[in-house]
Amino acid sequence: MKKCRLLLICSLICSSFFVESCRRRRYDHSSISQSEESFDESFIFSYHEDTNTYSFKLDENFKNEVRNVKVPAKYNDCNVTEIEDNAFKGFEYISSITLPNSISRIGFGALEGCHRIESLSVPFIGETKNDNKYLGYIFGEEAYTSYIKLPQYLKDIYVRDANDIGEGAFYNGVVNTVNFNNGLEEIGGFSFRMAEITAISIPN
Repeated sequence: MKKCRLLLICSLICSSFFVESCRRRRYDHSSISQSEESFDESFIFSYHEDTNTYSFKLDENFKNEVRNVKVPAKYNDCNVTEIEDNAFKGFEYISSITLPNSISRIGFGALEGCHRIESLSVPFIGETKNDNKYLGYIFGEEAYTSYIKLPQYLKDIYVRDANDIGEGAFYNGVVNTVNFNNGLEEIGGFSFRMAEITAISIPN
């Protein structure tokens, strides 16, 4: 009798673990239909039922393999709206990242440790269009008052849908080009302090 109870308890624990694991990953690569784009196997999408959207991060098992990342705007016919905290953390061999305009939040430290990144294309600077409007936020900097030094290989930055740029956004960066979107209204103080930039495109 005791043996049966033990087997039953073990079975329930295993079942619970399996269900929880599937709930988080059930919308990942294995669920893509034949008609959808075949995404990189390092991509992880997490479904949020309350908003019918997805968040995105990379699988840590691919830290030494990923080079170029282009996050899709949609997955399973739903918008990809969030880059999770630490989504790319420690992926030091990434050379380029492109985030779609569907993104409404970029998690804290999402690009922390991406030392070799060369090209970055984002809809806005900071966590959202309205908060933490400095580039250091996505590299793990909690406040713009302690200016972060941008990765030394970061050469090209494209901002496509921002309302404004926060203070110290590109402090101490050595960048070839910075391109801002039409509709940008304000660039914060000290944004390019101690920066070496070859070309800046600023809209009317």
